Amino acid sequence: MRVIRCSSLPTWPDCERRFAVTKFRYEVEAAGFKVTNRPPSIGAPVGSGAHAAVARSWEGLLLTGDAWAPLDEAEAVGIATLHERLEEDGVTWDDTTPNLSDGELAIRKIVRSYRQHARPDRQPELVEKEMRVIINDDWELVGHCDFAGRDGGAFYDRGTRVLDDLKTGVQIPSPGEQLGAYDLGLEATAEAPQKVSMTYCRRTRRTAEQPPPLVVPFDRGVIRRQARRAINEVVSSMDSFLESGDPFAFRANPQSKLCGAKYCPAFHTKFCLESWAKPE
Repeated sequence: MRVIRCSSLPTWPDCERRFAVTKFRYEVEAAGFKVTNRPPSIGAPVGSGAHAAVARSWEGLLLTGDAWAPLDEAEAVGIATLHERLEEDGVTWDDTTPNLSDGELAIRKIVRSYRQHARPDRQPELVEKEMRVIINDDWELVGHCDFAGRDGGAFYDRGTRVLDDLKTGVQIPSPGEQLGAYDLGLEATAEAPQKVSMTYCRRTRRTAEQPPPLVVPFDRGVIRRQARRAINEVVSSMDSFLESGDPFAFRANPQSKLCGAKYCPAFHTKFCLESWAKPE
């Protein structure tokens, strides 16, 4: 059974070839292609740490009904997750987060900002809940929902079932396909949400003030269509590649901002001949 992860879907439209080499590396290498090793940007492990800390915060409210998990406990979980990710995958530092100390501080800043501004009258029902949905005999969709629960009236009408996903990073993302896949997953395994939103917490430099979270609502009809299209295209293209071994089963996008040796393991390899038209 091959797995499509909800969190990976937003990267599909930007470059199908990069998606394939990063999300299905084993299959690409098994087909005889040699690709490079690119450790993830520090943004990914910082994001994982922030997610873990926020999830622990909501879990406290889920257990008690009236209080976050203690802040120091949530931060400790987040920083431990950061260290685990760095040990497993390595990292590429950037100007915003140039070292481990700054990575730990970034998680603390994000979590404190989130807790300060999050709506305390929301009642969590699902926190980092795994969802598995069978697509066909060979494929399944897997995701972990950050938060699903009832709104207390601060943002939507009291009792509205809400799906909300935490996002971090230097630039605001557009995770329509991911949120649409979560929506479809909740509909299949639990209860479909009535409203879907993203809570974006910017990753900032050590000396920069942490801005408040930005809550962005999404149209459920639009994101569900985005998700269905991406899922169908991934399955069709991967099945074609597994049968033919032809990397042109995936559309390459040399115009992508991430087309380069820093971000793509397929850059200047036989798996992406189009990339050779771009200088190193």
